[in-house]
Parts: sequence; C-alpha cells; structure tokens
Amino acid sequence: RMLSQRIMALLQSPALDLSKTEREETRRKLRAAISSLEVSHSVLSKAGPGGWPTGLPASIREIYWERPHRLDETLRRFLRDARQLADDLGKRPPGAEAVLKLRLASSSEKLLVSLDAAAGQYQAAGEGRVVGLKILQTRMTVGILLVLILVGALVFRPMVDRISREHAALEEL
Repeated sequence: RMLSQRIMALLQSPALDLSKTEREETRRKLRAAISSLEVSHSVLSKAGPGGWPTGLPASIREIYWERPHRLDETLRRFLRDARQLADDLGKRPPGAEAVLKLRLASSSEKLLVSLDAAAGQYQAAGEGRVVGLKILQTRMTVGILLVLILVGALVFRPMVDRISREHAALEEL
C-alpha cells in the first residue's frame, strides 16, 4: 500500500519543470519503488503445486483473483502504467502525460480499495493464527503439568514411601 502511494507521489512531481538530473533521480526512485512493489506482489502471488499461491488463505485468494477486487489484475495494470510513465517521464507532451497520470490515479484508487481489503483479511487471518497459537500453548502447558503430576505420582511417591519406611525402621532401631 505504501509503495503504491509513493509511486503516485513521485508521479505527481512536475517532471517537465525539473532539470535533467532531477528528472533522472525521480525516474530512478520511481523504478526502485515499482520494482519493490513487483517483487512483493510476485512473492505473495507465487503459485504452489496446486496452482494457488502457497500460504494464502481462501479469503485473500478471492481478493487477489475474483470480483470485485481482482487485486492481481489491478496491481499488474497499475505497475504497467507506472512503469510506462516512469520510462517516458518528461518525454511526452503535457496533455498525453496528464491522461496517463489520470488513468493511473483511477487505477490507484481501485488498487488502494483492494489493498485495504487484502490488509484487513491478512490481519484477520493473523489474529486467527495468534488465537490458535495461544490455544495450543495453553493445551501444551496443561499437558506438561499433567505429565509432571503423573511422574510425581508414579516415580516420586514410591520413592517417598520407601524413604518413609526406612526412616521409620531407623527410628525403631
């Protein structure tokens, strides 16, 4: 989400008013942000043996590939347009660049809505995992305590009884 916003902020800079070095620096920053967003998206959407991305819950897979969000398609379109704008920064006539920026802004709004939905699902899935881990931790603690009680009853109790008998025998002597 932050990368898409950074890309949009960099694209809002008045590229035609910048010097050549400033334009190149903006282009470099844009390409770096676009590449980072592409890498993070490819890691999340990388398909496993069954064709679905590994580790993605069903609710997030729906956001990525099904209506109304189709995050994968929206993100790829956004990245394509952003890369095109970055490559042509300051080379197009102002009107043509403005049209592409407008299309990218519209795409960005859709992207942010889909990213927010995905983030909400990731958070819900993460919270569910935390609850599951807490339950597992509680069960393990109870299990360990039961094993300790059992060991105390089966091992230490006979030892204490034997020591008590020997102590009683010593007192008799």
